Amino acid sequence: MDEQMRQAEDPFRIIDNRMPERARLEDISGGGASIIFHRSLSSTKGIFINLDPGRTYGLPIVRGTVIRSKRRSRMDRWAMSIRFEDLRPSEHQKIVSHVFMKERDQLKIA
Repeated sequence: MDEQMRQAEDPFRIIDNRMPERARLEDISGGGASIIFHRSLSSTKGIFINLDPGRTYGLPIVRGTVIRSKRRSRMDRWAMSIRFEDLRPSEHQKIVSHVFMKERDQLKIA
């Protein structure tokens, strides 16, 4: 998929014909995320992540690159660090605003 992503005029058209795979979002920032996935992906692998599958918060589908992948002990899962690529300023701002909103909500609970 990496070569297709680089050559595509609109890389998001690539994902139209693919079956999505579920992952658990563990951590997120304006520049990347940590996810828990059922299999390992090699470093430098290009992926797309739907940050808002329920379309609740208005977060974008982002293109990212796997920075590292590490097996979780005693689990058949991998923790992966993903760097976001080619974010528009408006997408970056939505993500950062969402992170601050969630942190604020957590502080109110504590």
